[in-house]
Amino acid sequence: MDISDALALAAIAHTVDSRAKYRPIPETGPALNSVYVIGDETADALSKALALEECPLLFVAATGRVLVLRSGLTGAVALEAVDTPTDPQTEMLSAIGKALYEIAKVPFKDFYSAPSSGRKKPKPEPPIESFDEVPVAADPTPEEVDTSEPTE
Repeated sequence: MDISDALALAAIAHTVDSRAKYRPIPETGPALNSVYVIGDETADALSKALALEECPLLFVAATGRVLVLRSGLTGAVALEAVDTPTDPQTEMLSAIGKALYEIAKVPFKDFYSAPSSGRKKPKPEPPIESFDEVPVAADPTPEEVDTSEPTE
């Protein structure tokens, strides 16, 4: 059974890359792990996934779209890394993991965990302090005004 059959039996919508059958299948035993690829756009992330030393088994876009990159049941599942994981990607990977375990007993070695962008959450700005109004000096009274002649 190859990955396309397993996904079809589990009723997971997927697209098969026409070159998938020509890509080599490693002989490391049936297991999956997740690999994150970061690109400016989905096409860029997909190009980076295809350029990995061992081509991933599947590519799961942030929208949840599944693309089969090669046949077989071993290898990595490439995930388009995003600043905050979207529900379709999380749900899709969970469904893939469940289906492959139930159908082919292929476990995820490194199951999905939310990708992080490396950026820290911005610190909340301190509240604006309310400044009491500074009293404006009143006009001087006639007694306070110096009317004497300047001396040399």
